[in-house]
Amino acid sequence: MMKEHELLAGGHRLAATTWGDVGNGRPTIVMMHGGLDCISTWKDLPQVVAEASGWPVLAYDRHGYGRSERLAGGREPSYRREEAGPVLGEVLRHFHIDQTLMFGHSDGGAMSVLAAAAHPERVCGVLACSPARPPWPLINSWWMPWPVRGARLNTRACAKNSSATTVREPTPCSGAGTSSGPARRRWSGT
Repeated sequence: MMKEHELLAGGHRLAATTWGDVGNGRPTIVMMHGGLDCISTWKDLPQVVAEASGWPVLAYDRHGYGRSERLAGGREPSYRREEAGPVLGEVLRHFHIDQTLMFGHSDGGAMSVLAAAAHPERVCGVLACSPARPPWPLINSWWMPWPVRGARLNTRACAKNSSATTVREPTPCSGAGTSSGPARRRWSGT
């Protein structure tokens, strides 16, 4: 069952949607969207993931995206670290999530990896689809501020290890870009 929520995290109002019984003591899949996306960009994927895995799923619009509070001004270079660390921690506490599998795409994929380092006691795994990387000179200063021991990242795992799923073109949620309509592509796992 899908349910919409509002919460305060990082000092801002955030919109969230859950599928299943989040905070029931079982691990929850937390989906983090990309830099031009929002909850609605996921289309029916969270529901499909919840049904296929039997795990509850939480997706939320980060500050400045979708139905969450608008961003005033620009983002600081450390926004990924802040959103993967303290802000995500507040989101997890709000929903009483003790264990999570992070599922992120693009910017959300990068933040999912950072979340594993920031919250090792809560993050039991990461699926990072095409994770974004910062410009090379900034890597040492803010990309990986926490150690991730033994972490391996395979960006091809999303398509290679997934079952066939219909994916629709996303509609932009941050005000940039356009949508060309309901074009569809079939992922066959090959």
